[in-house]
Amino acid sequence: MFYKKKIIYLSSPGGHLIQLLKIAKYVNEKDILFIINDRPGGQKTDFDPIMKNKTFIITHAERLSWKQIINFIEAFYYILKFRPRVFLSTGASPAVPFSLVSKLIGTKVIFVESLSRVNMPSLTGRIMYNIADEFYVQWPNLKKIFPSALYYKNLFQ
Repeated sequence: MFYKKKIIYLSSPGGHLIQLLKIAKYVNEKDILFIINDRPGGQKTDFDPIMKNKTFIITHAERLSWKQIINFIEAFYYILKFRPRVFLSTGASPAVPFSLVSKLIGTKVIFVESLSRVNMPSLTGRIMYNIADEFYVQWPNLKKIFPSALYYKNLFQ
């Protein structure tokens, strides 16, 4: 059965999630869900109240790990099940498989490069720049690397 959602938010825990929550609270859309990869060692993320009953945990896969294959399978499962209108991510690596699957079904893909990336882009950002329909940077220095990126200051100003 399919359950259409307006927005799927995806991130890794920690700083990526803090930035994603800032966006989600600003957008203030109710028909959403969160997908978070678990922490190495099995520790689970502490959830913000906005995430209650709207969050799925996926496999934590390091770069170049065979677990990336599992992330692609999870991406097909969740994107096809929920068929979002928008997929929005602040990184890290699970953004790539989920974005590729989202593009296959015509979902708008938005990526926000991490606030921690002031002068040099992340690997995920370099990949997502070529995938995302809208690509945002939080520091003006990154416009030199990503000329068509959108810049509106950082999320915490």
